[in-house]
Amino acid sequence: MARPRCRFPPITKLLFKVDGASRSSFGEAGIGGLLCDSSGKALVKFLRSVGIMDATTAEILAIKEVGLICKDKSKLASKKIIIASDNALACNWILAPQTTPLAFKAEIMEVWNLCKSFDWVVESIDRELNIEADSLAKNGIGRMVNLLWLDDEIS
Repeated sequence: MARPRCRFPPITKLLFKVDGASRSSFGEAGIGGLLCDSSGKALVKFLRSVGIMDATTAEILAIKEVGLICKDKSKLASKKIIIASDNALACNWILAPQTTPLAFKAEIMEVWNLCKSFDWVVESIDRELNIEADSLAKNGIGRMVNLLWLDDEIS
């Protein structure tokens, strides 16, 4: 499998680009993400189906998946991680949970609880800079088998 490449994060951090996608405003949805080091080397790649929902909920679940992966992989828990999403609304809710509508509050608090065990920040990025994660999320829609690819350095 060819190693995916992505934008380089600062040398002291890792960049985890994530995305959520749905087939319509409320339809079959998928999530995907790609973790890269400062040289652009891909360390983690994931995609999976998440059921029927809107794209914003899928985006929150993609960010939550980063927390699950980092919690499970001790080599990641010690790193500073930039979680990059092209959904400004989801990023804003995570950065300021008190502004989250009640319908999303439980998911946002789960993200916080998962991510508090490692050094992280969420950033909103332009859609054009999130092409790899977008492709992974779209490929996750309707998928019967989840994909989690880990570089030897992480596993």
